[in-house]
Amino acid sequence: MAAVTAILSEYPDSVIETVTDPRTGLPSKIKWLPTVAEVKTECESHMYRVRYQEAWDRRAAEQRRASEAEKASPETQKKIGDGLADLVAKLKAGIGPSTV
Repeated sequence: MAAVTAILSEYPDSVIETVTDPRTGLPSKIKWLPTVAEVKTECESHMYRVRYQEAWDRRAAEQRRASEAEKASPETQKKIGDGLADLVAKLKAGIGPSTV
């Protein structure tokens, strides 16, 4: 029992709860008390999912930061908007590449 407790203490609560849940964890998969190795294997299986989700979340946060960094400054956005408005006005007035 001490060895299983030592193994479980190395994992977050979410993994411990999943592994020990009688509906979905080790108690529903084996007929007798699990060995220390079985507990470790099951914990690592669930921990893989936790690590994968954490890595996914980190990458998503990095992508959001990179996207924010690439956005044009308000001054640049205003210049672009002004330039487009000027272009639209010239096109409406009939001034375009073929008339220049």
